[in-house]
Amino acid sequence: MLSFLLTLANEEERELVRGLYNNHHDAMLRVAYSKLKGRPNARYEAEEAVQNAFVKIIRYLDSVDFGRGANQVRSYLLTISAHEAVRLTEKENLFSDMLSEEEEPVSEEDFLDSLCLQEDYARAVSAISSLDDRYSMPLELKYVWDKSAEEIGNLLEIPVSTVYTLLRRGKKLLTEKLQKERGRP
Repeated sequence: MLSFLLTLANEEERELVRGLYNNHHDAMLRVAYSKLKGRPNARYEAEEAVQNAFVKIIRYLDSVDFGRGANQVRSYLLTISAHEAVRLTEKENLFSDMLSEEEEPVSEEDFLDSLCLQEDYARAVSAISSLDDRYSMPLELKYVWDKSAEEIGNLLEIPVSTVYTLLRRGKKLLTEKLQKERGRP
């Protein structure tokens, strides 16, 4: 934590981050751990996710409105923690099927088709992750983790109607981003 604080420009920012850490670290850790539960190193990975969340918070400190209210700030911090925990598992999940030794050998054509699908999936997940957190988290929960709108609302502590709105807007942004990457208008 000390190394993070040293990157901040002034004492006011350091106090803000120190306060966020002291007030929300435990809850952020619980959220990250709940996303990683069942994994062999879940506790260590949860700590890593919270550390990554604080790096992100510090990076975007100027763009966050911390005066919005304690519940909204808490929700924001917990969302970032959950998002970072999910990111830790992305690469492992993407290629675990390909690397499994228990699978039967596949033809070269089937292998290439599978690889292309996984690359497209990886590109889509990467594009989702690059969106603003308010859109990326609901999209990731819905399409990567197969959560329902009700489950997403409960996890993010937002109304289900807001989940649907965020998903709709996020899908539009994601489609535009992927089309732009492919060179389509």
